[in-house]
Amino acid sequence: MRLSPLALLPAALLIGCTTVQDSFSDQLSASGVDVISASLDSSSLSYTGQSTEMFTIDGRSWGMATKRDRAEDRLSGNEYSYGLSGNALLLASSSDAGLAGVDFDIFGPAAMNTSLNIESGSVDLSNMIGYQQVTADRIDVTDLYGSVDLLATSGSIDAEVFPGPGDSVRVESWSGDVELTLPWGGAYDIQVWGDPEYSMLVEDLGFYSSATAPAYFAGVSGSGATRVDVFVTGGSVTVRSAW
Repeated sequence: MRLSPLALLPAALLIGCTTVQDSFSDQLSASGVDVISASLDSSSLSYTGQSTEMFTIDGRSWGMATKRDRAEDRLSGNEYSYGLSGNALLLASSSDAGLAGVDFDIFGPAAMNTSLNIESGSVDLSNMIGYQQVTADRIDVTDLYGSVDLLATSGSIDAEVFPGPGDSVRVESWSGDVELTLPWGGAYDIQVWGDPEYSMLVEDLGFYSSATAPAYFAGVSGSGATRVDVFVTGGSVTVRSAW
């Protein structure tokens, strides 16, 4: 489930607050498009892959404050755009005040690559095939098939990835927990660098060779054709097996 930046604010900050918003929706042809590129500020982005040849875009531009006129002032400082350019769907947003932002919910083809950079916010991806490159505060991805490069700058990562031989998985969190789920029996060459101040658990993925040290794990299974690297600072790390 997608969580907007509002949902992640402390409850004490939301008491007595007023939120104003402008909603928007659109449909665009996905014919010939194989990448989504986003540069967003104070936003959340969710994408769900489906059997479709269209992008369905639902969004909202919002502002929040204790008084309505102040919330409207913050809303007025938001700018956003989306559209097609060549083989790409391009998304952009900016906010000139705190407690304001623009959220996007998108449904589109499952076979899609991404290049997503969220300055302050979250990304939620599900049911996608391709290469997914994501930088955001928090990242939640499920049913991703292919390669991923995920960086969470101030929160957690929860990722379920199904890579094939020759794909790569890179997951990094600067200040939060990482939970990575991979299918058992893959051809992995995996290394995990954890934080010695936090817990680390790596389940057996079918390894025939492994090595451990404080806050470190390395293992190889099958041909080792799929490289997996996990880096975690300021949080725990768990690598789970999906049967």
